Amino acid sequence: MNTELDRIEADALKLSADDRERLLERLRASLDADCESSALPFSGFATPEIERAWIEECRRRFELMKSGEMATYPAEEVIAELMAEYRR
Repeated sequence: MNTELDRIEADALKLSADDRERLLERLRASLDADCESSALPFSGFATPEIERAWIEECRRRFELMKSGEMATYPAEEVIAELMAEYRR
């Protein structure tokens, strides 16, 4: 099914690399503006350096999980423990 989004995406992919980068920056700015106006705490405050640091940290943790060097726990278990601790 060919939607308007599919058409826009196809048109965008025909643009030059410079124009695609400009479009990407404008779309990112619009998303950032949406985040800044949302009720989410601390949204829109991350600098590019902080974003890069978090991405690097996420990759590092993901590799540790894949290798088995970092234990993982089901979200339900973690939430239950937090709720029990909070109730104390």
